[in-house]
Amino acid sequence: MAVLTITASNVVIVSSSSNVIQQYTAGAAINAGQLFYVDTSNLAQISVNSSELAAGVIGIAMNTAEAANQPLQGLLKGTITIGTGTVGSGYYLSSTSGSLELESDQSSSDWVTFAGIITSTGVLEFQPLLSGAQR
Repeated sequence: MAVLTITASNVVIVSSSSNVIQQYTAGAAINAGQLFYVDTSNLAQISVNSSELAAGVIGIAMNTAEAANQPLQGLLKGTITIGTGTVGSGYYLSSTSGSLELESDQSSSDWVTFAGIITSTGVLEFQPLLSGAQR
């Protein structure tokens, strides 16, 4: 599988009136650029496509939370610079925790969560779609 490598220092929000940003409390260490979901205790956890709950991406981390109970700013919808990606390609939640991959890299039994499309060099239009479908 070809996981999209996002360097935390490359994660920058692109100014737009359509961006939706919200504050969370991390339930574990989460790096800027990682996808996350909110668990039953209302804590942000790193998403992964191997379980239905963890595949429920709600946002992409805008800052790094070094440990549990640290503040985490999340982009729920909008435009973000991630520094990498193929223009015109759609990216999905990966089996590598918090990461993105192309649809062609999805495996059987993965829970399918669309994350967004690279609209220009290194810029992701983030709009997660929770399909509720398992391959």
